[in-house]
Order: sequence, then structure tokens, then C-alpha cells
Amino acid sequence: MNKPRAKMGQYVYRTTTDDHSNCEFFLELYDYSPDLACNNEPIKVITNFDELLTFITDDYDENFSN
Repeated sequence: MNKPRAKMGQYVYRTTTDDHSNCEFFLELYDYSPDLACNNEPIKVITNFDELLTFITDDYDENFSN
């Protein structure tokens, strides 16, 4: 399974348990499919605006920089 890909105008989900069984809506900017977010690699829980900017920048660079 590929890493979930962020897309403008959708949603970010975060995992709230170690087994990723509980996923919550986090921020209405980028989208991680709840199924992918819950069943794939752990998604970083973003706790402040600086982390959000880093998360968006890193994800954009990884997915769209070709």
C-alpha cells in the first residue's frame, strides 16, 4: 500500500491509539483517507502550527517534487 497522499482542500486525520484503531478528524487543509491513515504507517499528530507547516512541506516535497 502506498503512503497516503495529501491533497489541497480535503482533510488530515490522526491516529489516537497505538494500534491506529481510533482515527479523528484533525485539520481541514489536507486529506488522508481515514482507511489509509488508520491502516498504514502511523500518522504524526500535529500539535502546533509550526509542526503543521513542516508536515505540509515535507509531504509536498515527498509527493510532488518531480
